[in-house]
Parts: sequence; C-alpha cells; structure tokens
Amino acid sequence: MSDKFGQGDIVRVLEGPHAGREGAIYDAIGIPHDPWMRMDEEGRPEYRVYFGLERGIDAGWFSDEDLEIVRPMPGVAFRTGDRVRIRAEAYWARGELGTVNPGAWAPPLTPRVVHRREGPVRVHMVHLDHPRRDASGDGPYTVGSFAEAELELLDDPTDWAPANPAARLASEGGALKQVIENPGLGRPSKGAQTGATGPKRNRPRT
Repeated sequence: MSDKFGQGDIVRVLEGPHAGREGAIYDAIGIPHDPWMRMDEEGRPEYRVYFGLERGIDAGWFSDEDLEIVRPMPGVAFRTGDRVRIRAEAYWARGELGTVNPGAWAPPLTPRVVHRREGPVRVHMVHLDHPRRDASGDGPYTVGSFAEAELELLDDPTDWAPANPAARLASEGGALKQVIENPGLGRPSKGAQTGATGPKRNRPRT
C-alpha cells in the first residue's frame, strides 16, 4: 500500500482528460463509508480527487502515476485528551475550554478532513467544559466539531484540570490505580502541612 498521498492533499493531474487540473483528495462527499483511497484490480492505490466542489460533484479516481503533489495536508495538530481553548475566530463557543475526544459522537468521526471554501480543513470533536449555544441559538451543546485553526492548545497548567465529567473520572481513576499499585504514593510527605483533621488541601474554585 502506498502512502504517497493522503486525505486533504492538493494534487495536480499529470495525464489524460483532466491533465493540468488541481483538486483535493477527499472521502466521497455525502456517501458514508466510501473512502478517499481504494486498490485497483492489481492491488495498486487509486485516489479520489475532487475538482471545483462549489460547482457540484466533479471527481475522479487517479493512480500514483497520474498525480503530483501541489500542497500536502498539514499533520494533525491535536491529540486525544489535549486541553484546548476555542479561539475568538470560531463560529461559536468562543473562549470556552474543552477536551479533544474523537469518540464524542462516534470514534470514526474525528479528526476528519472536510471541505471548506478555503480548501481542505481538518476538524476535531471537542467536549466543552460548559454547555454553549451555537451561533444560531440552538442548544446548549456540550460537544462540537471545530477546525484546527479555531483551537489553541492550553499552555497554562491551571487550565489543564479536566473539567469534563468523563475526563475527570478517567483522571481520578488513573490516580487511584497508581496509589493501589504503589501504596507509598498515598502517604503524606514530611513537608506536608497538616491540620486538626489531616493534611491541608486547597479549596476548589467556585
């Protein structure tokens, strides 16, 4: 199997009736489970290239030898579990924090490459910390899909506390497992501040 081209790559056709035309490699638009690459009868890869999507479906299948790369799709910018902030340029939920999670609706859904006016765009599903209404006033929603340009990775350690219930439970479960496997982790250090009822803890923010 070839990895010469990938979904979202901008390519140019070299030969045949479409020679010189540029397009983007996509899944079949509007057809579920119809991928952007397939193998021909001899086991060689072919790629589905769309041209001029604004004029309707205009696409064809092309082999490795038929295409050359014009602009590759950038690598994935975010990973599952990353804490992110919705940028001010986003369509909705501006300023909200959330957690990248490809299984928010269904595991295959994100990250995925979608067609936008500016070209191929990778989107991620994000669990929002707080329900928000979209730009049309619908909702509130706790999950949404956002283009990578609409997200920024949080770099403030105080922002990394998993506020989403599912993420919080997973984090607490992992910590509990570590304590069970390593009993010493659960003991207070010599320098810990203690009060009448035990170690002093920071109060949760309200």
